[in-house]
Amino acid sequence: MSASMVSKEDIQKIKDSGIEVSWENPTETEFIYSTQNLLNPTKGYKNKIKRFENNYEYTILKKYDKEKILSFYNLWEGQKEDLNNIFAKESNDFFFYCLNNLEKYNIKQIYVEVDEKLVGFVWGVKHSSDKWVSIHIKSDYQYRGLNRFLNHEITKEFADTKIVSLGTGCQDEGLIQNKKELGPIEEKQYYYVATTGKIRKLFV
Repeated sequence: MSASMVSKEDIQKIKDSGIEVSWENPTETEFIYSTQNLLNPTKGYKNKIKRFENNYEYTILKKYDKEKILSFYNLWEGQKEDLNNIFAKESNDFFFYCLNNLEKYNIKQIYVEVDEKLVGFVWGVKHSSDKWVSIHIKSDYQYRGLNRFLNHEITKEFADTKIVSLGTGCQDEGLIQNKKELGPIEEKQYYYVATTGKIRKLFV
């Protein structure tokens, strides 16, 4: 049997149960940060936020028209350089699932307009009492500093938490570098594993 996105802790749990792990292959790295560190960014990160704030007349909104979100998403998709990323379909499916369930899962939303035009948005959701997860961030690449600005604004919505996951790098070198620059407090490695027995019951 095989499984993906298995952590080191999960692998040890499998072994402790007496199930042999035939092989394990590192796949993805999850980037985890201190909420307070993101709220009070380092000089380089802070400068990028200020660059956007100083160069553009912007408006922040916390709700937005669904059709306009879709229109912007299509624009964002057209800006992507790596159209063959193996995670593209999964990411696309997850985006539409979130879009259709924003209220159901109490997803916090930040939308930024420049000249009454949507130029970026970010969504986040509380995972537990002390952790939140950034689930989508999309920005028009021509607006310098916007990505960092969005990240800072959504973090304010979860100021009462301790840590945040900004997800994985999806095997995209540019995205991985972007996340490393934010100063993660932990880089959690995940694996694709094969075992000699069924493991699903261990994680139910």
